[in-house]
Amino acid sequence: MKKILFVLSIIASLSVASLMAQDTVRVSNTVSGTWDATKVYVLEGYVRVDNGDTLVIPAGTVVLADTGSQENASAMIIERNGYLDAQGTASNPIIFSSVLDDVNDPSDLLDVQARGLWGGIIMCGDASTNTADNGNEQVEGIPSTLPASVGTFGGSVDNDNSGILRYVSIRHTGVALASNNEIQGLTLAGVGNGTTIEYVESYASDDDGIEIFGGTVNMKNIAIIFAADDMLDLDQGYRGKLQNVFIMQAADFGDRMGEWDGADSPEDGMPFAGWVISNMTMIGRRPVADDRAITFRANGRGQVWSSVIIEQTRGVDIEISGPNLVSTNSYDGFTAGTTAFSTNVFDNVADGTAEGIFKVTAKDDDNAIGGWNSQADSTAAVDAAAVAWAAHFAAAGNVATDAQIGGVTWTNDGGNDPRFYAPEITNNVTTPADPFFDVLSYKGAFNPGPGGLWIRNWTAFDHYGYLTAPAAAGDTITVTGTVSGEWNAANIYKLQGYVRIADGDTLVIPAGTVVLADTGSQEAASALIVERGAYIDARGTAQSPIIFTSCLDNTNDPTDLLDVQAKGLWGGIIMCGSASTNTADNGNEQVEGIPSTLPATVGVFGGTNDADNSGILRYVSIRHTGVALASNNEIQGLTLAGVGSGTTIEFVESYASDDDGIEIFGGTVNMKNIVIAFAADDMLDLDQGYRGKIQNIYIHQAADFGDRCGEWDGADSPEDGTPTSAWVISNMTIVGRRPVADDRLITFRANGRGQVWNSIMIEQQRGVDIEISGPNLVSTSSYDGFTAGTTAFANNIFFNVADGTAEEIFKVTAKDDDNAIGGWDTQADSTAAVDAAITAWAAHFAAGGNIAKDPQINGLSWMNDGGLDPRFADWEVTHNLGTINDPFFTATNYKGAFSQLASEFWAKGWTAMDHYGYFAGITDDVFVSNEEIAEESAIKAFPNPTTGIVNVVATDIANGAVINVYDMTGRTVYSAVHKAVAGELNAKIDLSNENAGLYIIAVESNGKTEVSRVVLK
Repeated sequence: MKKILFVLSIIASLSVASLMAQDTVRVSNTVSGTWDATKVYVLEGYVRVDNGDTLVIPAGTVVLADTGSQENASAMIIERNGYLDAQGTASNPIIFSSVLDDVNDPSDLLDVQARGLWGGIIMCGDASTNTADNGNEQVEGIPSTLPASVGTFGGSVDNDNSGILRYVSIRHTGVALASNNEIQGLTLAGVGNGTTIEYVESYASDDDGIEIFGGTVNMKNIAIIFAADDMLDLDQGYRGKLQNVFIMQAADFGDRMGEWDGADSPEDGMPFAGWVISNMTMIGRRPVADDRAITFRANGRGQVWSSVIIEQTRGVDIEISGPNLVSTNSYDGFTAGTTAFSTNVFDNVADGTAEGIFKVTAKDDDNAIGGWNSQADSTAAVDAAAVAWAAHFAAAGNVATDAQIGGVTWTNDGGNDPRFYAPEITNNVTTPADPFFDVLSYKGAFNPGPGGLWIRNWTAFDHYGYLTAPAAAGDTITVTGTVSGEWNAANIYKLQGYVRIADGDTLVIPAGTVVLADTGSQEAASALIVERGAYIDARGTAQSPIIFTSCLDNTNDPTDLLDVQAKGLWGGIIMCGSASTNTADNGNEQVEGIPSTLPATVGVFGGTNDADNSGILRYVSIRHTGVALASNNEIQGLTLAGVGSGTTIEFVESYASDDDGIEIFGGTVNMKNIVIAFAADDMLDLDQGYRGKIQNIYIHQAADFGDRCGEWDGADSPEDGTPTSAWVISNMTIVGRRPVADDRLITFRANGRGQVWNSIMIEQQRGVDIEISGPNLVSTSSYDGFTAGTTAFANNIFFNVADGTAEEIFKVTAKDDDNAIGGWDTQADSTAAVDAAITAWAAHFAAGGNIAKDPQINGLSWMNDGGLDPRFADWEVTHNLGTINDPFFTATNYKGAFSQLASEFWAKGWTAMDHYGYFAGITDDVFVSNEEIAEESAIKAFPNPTTGIVNVVATDIANGAVINVYDMTGRTVYSAVHKAVAGELNAKIDLSNENAGLYIIAVESNGKTEVSRVVLK
């Protein structure tokens, strides 16, 4: 033994000496004052911050503990009423480790078997526990050689403050004095909620990672990695709150991830435990037999919200006991509502069933009958409890599903990305109603977007190479073949050829990234393909969008590719999913635009999972796309093939595609805030049974090319395939390119069916065509969707479309009308059917609340002259809106894609249309005049809106009239007498000194008062 200790002493000396020749300060007994980050501090034995003393440890300090076992070990103890101020930063953490650890050499202690090299940190406080000896209890791990008062904890001050631990990494701990008398990585004994514990890691403890004995301490951003016993151990009436907790078990050792007890002695001691945990990630070590995720014992009680637990053979056990043991137990916490699991995700835990994940265990079930009078009583009680506990699983919104982890490995190969990408991660997220908890948009400990890994840089987990490394910055990186991982916005990424995110892989593209595609035609073109089962996380912002464009485009120079003829410079983005289509080969279909040089599985789409999640596209601008492999085999700006409703597509632009702007093949994907500009073929092409929802979509055709604004088909083959298409679109603005002959606004074909609400469509030679076919072609047609009520237009405005009549805006076309008789037996049958359909379809125009009227666009242009402002000022734009009974749709007070408020013009800043100078400045709000009142009034006020000067005109006036102007609070802002000439009043009033808003103008004459309204800009 002496020889081993001698060798360890030599190694320790070498390790400390290698720390960049820093001065070494050896500390023992009690310490206080302020340490120096340029020095290395070595703990000799049990070092204490005494009652009433304060120790300040600055950012970047390294603290190493001497070797030794049992009572000769080293540890740091913050005594009750002592204070530790240890505030590191992400770039300069405070590291506590062993003298055997050279913290500048991540290769020296990689093996997680390097545990128990020293004690750990013990922090004692004055907050209450529920032990019989509260306030006089001594915490585990205190040797008998120290004074009896050392390690005493508990009391009555629940807001007690023992200090601050921030960005502190505690490594290679867990010395034991004896069995059941160990030091954990971090021990918190009776610590109060005045204490700050955040960004703290316990790594490779030979006992528990973190153990909490009573108290009320709260914690955020906690990592517990590779503990030999329990990862998080709670006991003695702990009542704190935790958020953002990352727990990962080692591959070959460890017990429970959570051992959550309520009390020691007595088990029904007060106060009861009552912790609340939110946004926890637990990664177990399945398939090790009998390993448990969490155990509630000894009256342990608490809640778990919006967390993700994966890879464990057993799930959540809750202990129940009979009346002859204690008066309360853990199961009583569930029946009382203090124990609950809300909206959590379980992946590969137990057998995946609620009954397997949520288990009830009788106390002492291995030895006796758990406090019941008979085994029959015990069995009946446990069985009834198991049914109720398992029923809580679904009732509280918990699910068992593939959480789609970014990457998991138990070796230091850089393969860990503990973020999750399943749709359930960002759906149905709940947060405890307590100001301590941040309201987050995701489940688990990490934001699935860029920058979400708060454990990067300062933890041993990252230091030792377990965590996926970020890409290097400041380079142009050429990518080919398959890609995954996380890109860096400081780089430019160059697509060379058909680049793919493969099935099972994830690519994270952070805000502000520019992706350039190499030049090439047909099979030598470049494109990005998100394969079925893959995931793309591309989240830009309005200020830092993600831009996909050609390598010929300098995105910093808006003058280089202004000409919208710069189309077809690369392919585009193809996203494939496993949602259903209505083709005969659903699930095995290959999407357009895939070259024969790629494996046959690439581009395959469709399936049965309509909630499938292929990723997130947010604030993404896709420019100058549309390479064609051959005729009718093109790549669109954005292709969505069998993409499911779990996918997020919002604030996305397709600009200057040489084919369609966006094409959707089947699936159920929903979209919001979409711009499609200057596509050479169709702007929005729907096909193969698409059943999604779209809101706030702006479509702008080029002045000299393009086909339909909407080519909306239902199926390819068979045309009556199921599921039948059923899209719903609201708040769409379409600007066509009238007066080009024969250009169509929208065509419904091939059993295409859908609804359009609250939209504005202007400037097109032809309107909305709907196809009808006879009984000898297919059993259903697009017109059948109208008669069935699944196709409808509600509360829309058309202007300068066709000749402005309902009969010409809404047209019916017989299928194959250029070739035959559309499936009818005779031409007479065809003509009669079409004529009858035209009458009914045109009648739907008014019946559906549609009107043909000038919506008063604020600025219209097809050039980059800053003359385009696609907001509308007519009264009808903000009135007579239809309501869609679907939670996807946000209720608006306007028709079309944009509100009248400049602050809500969502296409500004991030789109090519704005970047290239098409949009006007759009700094002022558009005021909508109340045309209904103005038309009923005997007086007229103009201009309306006005900047200040208002002309007031009225007839049938006596010698004079009093004009009063009131603001909306009733305050008189103007009052004067004006003369009339020959019974006609023609007055000018000045409101330029008033605030913008709505004003009432009242003209009093002949004993009566007439009113009108005016909007002051």
